[in-house]
Amino acid sequence: MKIYQLPDDFSNQGEDLFLHYYESGRDEQKNKVTFNTNLFSFLLEGEKISFYPGGAVTIGNTQGILIRSGNCLMTEHVSVNNKYRSVLLFFTDKKVHDFIVRYKHLIPQDTGVKVACPVFPFEKNVLLTDCVRQLEQILLSKQQLSGAMLQLKFEEIMLCILEMNSAAFVDIFIGSLTNRNDVLLREVVETNINNNLSLQELAFLCNTSLSTFKRQFEKIYGIAPSKWIQEQRMQQAAFKLKHERVRPSDIYFEYGYENLSGFIQAFKKEFGKTPGEYVKLEG
Repeated sequence: MKIYQLPDDFSNQGEDLFLHYYESGRDEQKNKVTFNTNLFSFLLEGEKISFYPGGAVTIGNTQGILIRSGNCLMTEHVSVNNKYRSVLLFFTDKKVHDFIVRYKHLIPQDTGVKVACPVFPFEKNVLLTDCVRQLEQILLSKQQLSGAMLQLKFEEIMLCILEMNSAAFVDIFIGSLTNRNDVLLREVVETNINNNLSLQELAFLCNTSLSTFKRQFEKIYGIAPSKWIQEQRMQQAAFKLKHERVRPSDIYFEYGYENLSGFIQAFKKEFGKTPGEYVKLEG
């Protein structure tokens, strides 16, 4: 029996967010599916049954379901109109991390609830229903949705889930999809990126040793911390130079450099050209 690989079988190009409209005219019985990322599935018509190690969950067209990455058996029943339709939004753990760091102030720290299962059904409230309807219309009209707009829709969905059931949100996303130490590290690194802190100082804020910090950082970001921080600073500086028309002498200290020559040297190493040459070419 074929094992479906999702979202890869839908021609996903490795994006952190991937939106897809799925439609079928026949019942499917216990298809083997490997989810390589996490999934929000919003049923529009028909019935879905998801089998997982702890049991099975059935949803109808007033509901949605979160399925974490991993293996499931999926059964689909068409409606009385012989249709099965759904809007699918695939998202990586990185997007979960980013959301938690950005909205940490809204997320309770300890709920006392433990949700171990890898699937979580939920009702579509008014806000979710409107959001899904908009996504459906965009998909059916074949419009191109920008990455920024898809990011906003993802955050809207996540905030709705958080507001509807904060306990389940914490235990599914923080307790299962992420590690609290990983969340802390991302928060420390990303909020201090322009504060010119050393790796030792960042490790201290994470309450860990330097060696553990480096190992954990590379596990999360897939790159050495010094190189990642350098790249992020240079990308931000390049954006300012191009779009805000500032001078290198105005911003070098802001991006952690004690003198202008050091900034120009780092910029050229990253982009292969000096800030002046970059602005002329990109402007």
